[in-house]
Amino acid sequence: MCSERPSSIFEYLRSVDILLLDGLYTHPPTCLVVFRELPELAKHIVSRLLFVEQPVPKSIVSGWVDKGSQPLLQDACKALSDLRLWHSVDGNVARGSWGLNKKYQESLRIALFGGGKPLLGDMGSTTTDKYSKNAEFLNTYASERWDALLHFMVGSESSEVGATVRDVLLMSNLMKDDTADNPVGITKHGFHFLLMTRQAQVRMFLLHFFDYLKETKKNLVAALQFVFQLSFLSPDKSYPVDALTPPQQEILQQMRELGLAYQRKRSAPRFYVTQLAVGLTGCRSDQPVSSSGSVIGAVPTGVSDPKMDSDIGGHYNQLVASCSMDVGYILLETNFRLYAYTDSPLRTALLSLFSKIRARFPNLVVADITRDSVREALVRGITADQIISYLTTNAHPDMLRE
Repeated sequence: MCSERPSSIFEYLRSVDILLLDGLYTHPPTCLVVFRELPELAKHIVSRLLFVEQPVPKSIVSGWVDKGSQPLLQDACKALSDLRLWHSVDGNVARGSWGLNKKYQESLRIALFGGGKPLLGDMGSTTTDKYSKNAEFLNTYASERWDALLHFMVGSESSEVGATVRDVLLMSNLMKDDTADNPVGITKHGFHFLLMTRQAQVRMFLLHFFDYLKETKKNLVAALQFVFQLSFLSPDKSYPVDALTPPQQEILQQMRELGLAYQRKRSAPRFYVTQLAVGLTGCRSDQPVSSSGSVIGAVPTGVSDPKMDSDIGGHYNQLVASCSMDVGYILLETNFRLYAYTDSPLRTALLSLFSKIRARFPNLVVADITRDSVREALVRGITADQIISYLTTNAHPDMLRE
């Protein structure tokens, strides 16, 4: 199931219906994100057509590349068609003309060159008041909120999540209804989710969240627009809540619970974006988005300065790295006694899914992998290959020496 899903928000857009895409393309930041993630040749085509009001013959578009690059042109044309960024005017595949989507064309112009309503990114404030939050606070907040979700997945009694997050976990098959004594349990897909990097976890959960909104017939367009807009905001600025539409304000509350945004309380007039939201739309690779988001040598309205982007990317890399500091922390003996050099409650809870915890010290956990503990893991849907992969990936360097 999970392996067949889109791996990024950008790929997710290829699967949505035409009416939803048309709704998204009325939102300039969304159009800029889509442009930024297109193949290079597709970007070139859109740039050349951006101020062309009339359809352009397909023969002219084909003449923009040499014969040896025609396969690249076909890929670019397919990407533009899949996302409904343009269409064949007469429906003829080989002949006729290409016309750029008018809604997308207008919104992208606004995103790149200004005009229209002020964008949320233009409303950021660095004014210091008694409720201002610094980067250290926001990073800690984001980590704590996301860890709360992961703790709930591994069954920590001290952690609870909201009804919507719980429903998303169940609908996505990351967790399942179990028994009356243990009503919610992790699945093999959920265990695989826990083994991902934090960046990948956030993206995958949001894709499941979008599916949940679509299934429950809630405002998916507002959610997508808000998430796209978050990636253009700066963590060192606060933004007005009243600039959001009512549906987007509801999505903000979900982003608060996940740690992607911070609002002091529901009625607070301003909110912050956290580092977890940075890079969400950098979907064409597994690396966080950096200053490559800028296009055509200009800084689009509503988008942070490229010099700031590089700083944001660096902070995000630090956040991701902080979630992986315990890599190489497990020692496993031939009698299946396990020593884990970690003080992370989450890592300990994860180990308890397939081992029996015997002792806990300030920076060391001792556990045994037993027949019963493995059987319990298999009952949860965790596979033997996943357990072996986890132990191998997180093996202490001394375990890897020949």
